[in-house]
Amino acid sequence: MKVFHGTLSVVESGQVLATTLLVADGFWSRFRGLQGRWSFARGHALLIVPCRSVHTFWMTLPIDVAALTTTGKVLDFVERLEPWQTWAGPAETHAILEYPGGTIPQCKSDHLRFLVNDGEPRLPTNLRWLLGLAD
Repeated sequence: MKVFHGTLSVVESGQVLATTLLVADGFWSRFRGLQGRWSFARGHALLIVPCRSVHTFWMTLPIDVAALTTTGKVLDFVERLEPWQTWAGPAETHAILEYPGGTIPQCKSDHLRFLVNDGEPRLPTNLRWLLGLAD
């Protein structure tokens, strides 16, 4: 799993959602996700890409989940998805963003962007859509 430090925010409001972005963009990291974790720190978010649906099998904590387009637009979200559940985003979902349960803002139809801190590695090409381009 890749880790990036910076600011994940809502473009329209400027609200900061996370300062650490975990990225699961390979087969094994997407498969593993948050399974088996006993905690998910506030200020962290997990981006699973490409991804259209998630499950919380073998998880120990509830999560908030948002479905994103290829430009970071929030298509749909669910709050506090409990362990042993499944959830699927709309057909045009490109990525899923997971947060600690009870922390997702009401941001449907808003756009998200991630700005990497100075001195940190740049986002890989497959994640450049997170730089905040609108639909």
